[in-house]
Amino acid sequence: SLKCDLFEAPSAHATALMTDKQVDRAVRTSVRLLDETIQLIGDSSKIVLGAIQGANRTELRVQSAREVSRRSNHLLGFAYSGVNSGESFGKRIECMRAVISELPAKKLRVVGGNGSPGEVLESVKLGFDVIESWYPFEKAQEGIALRFGIPVEISLDLRDKQFRLDKQVLRENCKCDTCSGGFQRAYIHHLLNVHEMLAATLLT
Repeated sequence: SLKCDLFEAPSAHATALMTDKQVDRAVRTSVRLLDETIQLIGDSSKIVLGAIQGANRTELRVQSAREVSRRSNHLLGFAYSGVNSGESFGKRIECMRAVISELPAKKLRVVGGNGSPGEVLESVKLGFDVIESWYPFEKAQEGIALRFGIPVEISLDLRDKQFRLDKQVLRENCKCDTCSGGFQRAYIHHLLNVHEMLAATLLT
């Protein structure tokens, strides 16, 4: 059997394209699945994250958060699920803000699916403890090198011909394996052009 540190309870995924009735059903189904999970796992090891569904419907997100919070004594924390399912960024933040106020601050609060650095920072600002982001992986697959700094983030599209003879590393004084290993922009540009898998590894 799996011996994991934590896991998100199964839930019914809801999207912005679904009808209100379908989203409501997904919320109720998710609560039922959480109850079944708690019954199966028991209280001996609190490793379950209760999934909060509701798509882009603020009232249903709040309803889901309240129902899941009622079971907090059985949970390690909460997972705000179904992010980036067709909702606008503004609506996503509205729903997240409404939900976070319903969750006990002493429990772990996780959100998955938020992408860009700006979205990650907004999630932290709202009060989420863990943010699962696919953004760095996605950009690496696109051949984009991310160089983070204050106050701005600079990205390099290493597929561009301007990097063909560029012998610089991605960022000076960076201690990541790619930069400290001396991998030049020109080399990564070459790897991308010949579709070598190492390129995405070096950019991730």
